[in-house]
Amino acid sequence: MTTPARTLRQAAARTPDRALATLLATLADAADHHPAGDAGLVATITHPAIAVARGILDEHEAQQPAPAVTTAGKAAALGMEPTDYRRYSHDAAMEQVREAARGLYAETGQRVVDALEQPAPSVTEEPEVEALTAAERQFLTFALDLAFDEMVSTDGFTDEDHAALEKFKRMAAEEPTR
Repeated sequence: MTTPARTLRQAAARTPDRALATLLATLADAADHHPAGDAGLVATITHPAIAVARGILDEHEAQQPAPAVTTAGKAAALGMEPTDYRRYSHDAAMEQVREAARGLYAETGQRVVDALEQPAPSVTEEPEVEALTAAERQFLTFALDLAFDEMVSTDGFTDEDHAALEKFKRMAAEEPTR
């Protein structure tokens, strides 16, 4: 909690009027020696001065320009370097995209599961293949790009994994023949 003496000193430091600053500082010194509930001459003078001091402080705050919203400012507010903040904000944005895409992943995944559960067509019978829509191809390409990013940044993927990913990318890019 801010004491009356502290409020008076803060206002004295911020007022441009030297005489008022001296008066507020003197009243702050007097307020140090008399508790807030104390009656008498000091209390009678100090309490209205506190109202004036609060007005000066409010006016000073209102005159302060709003801080510029920059990458450096956002990084400083989080205690980060700007390059770390850029990485952090990129990762946060990617996580938001992943969260939004979960339903789309589930739908596409369910279509794959449904296709796998159907009996394999006979060799003489031409399989009926449901072509991907343009939106599905676009989403599949996006998912494959995310998989590529993960494979590049994480160890443990083999050459076969990379080859399979490239094959899927080519398949997603192909227009349906029917």
